[in-house]
Amino acid sequence: MSQYTQRVNTGMNDAYGVDSGYWWNDLNTVAVGSVVKGYIRFTNVNINPGATITSAYLTIITDPISYANGNMYLKIKGIDEDNTNDYTNDASGRNRTTAAIDWDIPDPWGFGQTYTSPDIKSIIQEIIDRG
Repeated sequence: MSQYTQRVNTGMNDAYGVDSGYWWNDLNTVAVGSVVKGYIRFTNVNINPGATITSAYLTIITDPISYANGNMYLKIKGIDEDNTNDYTNDASGRNRTTAAIDWDIPDPWGFGQTYTSPDIKSIIQEIIDRG
């Protein structure tokens, strides 16, 4: 079994937008909120077709200037494409996976804290099984 770790570290591989149409691609920052949709793209990930994903997680570290009042309720989905383009343009129209994972982070949302998602293997497996 192999393990893969990657940090998103270029501005066009993470972005966020709001339902009213505003779009930002911002180095190492994804804002989340009631009407905010965040996007993270992982590049150069080579997984053989037919591989079985046994576990997969996202780990985030909150920005020291992050703020939140109350619990955070997130829904994680994948972009249903083999090699999605970067986030130069609004990604909200891209097809999503049917697999989705709820991630509830209890209050308080701490500054500079590390949070690990529930297992997202069903999302990754759906993308791997596309072919």
